[in-house]
Parts: sequence; structure tokens; C-alpha cells
Amino acid sequence: QFLGMRFVYLEAGSGAKSSVTPEMVKTVRHTFNGFLIVGGGIKDVETAESLVKAGADALVIGTFLEKGGSLTKLEEIAKAIQSSK
Repeated sequence: QFLGMRFVYLEAGSGAKSSVTPEMVKTVRHTFNGFLIVGGGIKDVETAESLVKAGADALVIGTFLEKGGSLTKLEEIAKAIQSSK
């Protein structure tokens, strides 16, 4: 942030079995006021919601979509994110 960084991307890795923990997101959010992006291992509504509640501004769910994630489930994730903000 003090070096001019406006974005931070926390990533568990493409196709990760689990996501970055909400505790890690909270820790980074506590020290960083910029735009916080979290990705990797986000496969369900509960995970997405917990990461947004912990302080994520945006989620990357590429593998979910690549592996045939349904539009219905994507809509559920989007609604959970919107209601968490």
C-alpha cells in the first residue's frame, strides 16, 4: 500500500482443493485498505460468502466455471456475495 499498490490478489492456486482461509483474508484486510481479490478453491456458496464477509472485494472462480459449474450455482454465489456486502 505504501509502495503504491492498489490491489492485492490472494490465491490458493488454480484448481486448489481448498481456498485461502477467511482468517487470512481478515488479516490482510486489517492491514491493507486497497482492493482485495481472492481466488482458488472457491467451489460453493458458503466459501464465497465467508471470504466476502472476511473482507474480499472480488472473487476469482475460474476453475469452478472451467469444470462445468452450473449457471444456477453461479447465480447462488453471486447473490450470496451481494447480500454479504
